[in-house]
Amino acid sequence: MLALSGISLANAVLENIKGVGPQILPGILDLYLQELQNVGTTDLKVMLLQGFMMAIWYDCNTTLCHLELRQATKYVLE
Repeated sequence: MLALSGISLANAVLENIKGVGPQILPGILDLYLQELQNVGTTDLKVMLLQGFMMAIWYDCNTTLCHLELRQATKYVLE
């Protein structure tokens, strides 16, 4: 439940505050990746995927570069 709230908060930040992507986006993506490895419910997985999609919408280049750096692009997009 805490993860769902955190993802909603991160999505709200990305939706409403422009220009913070390069500073906070990698940390948010790392948290999403960590949670995705331990996902327990379908609802949490869907929310995490929404978070990744929001990050791509917000700053596609930073998001995809970070996912590639972590070798997680294929894992997330599958």
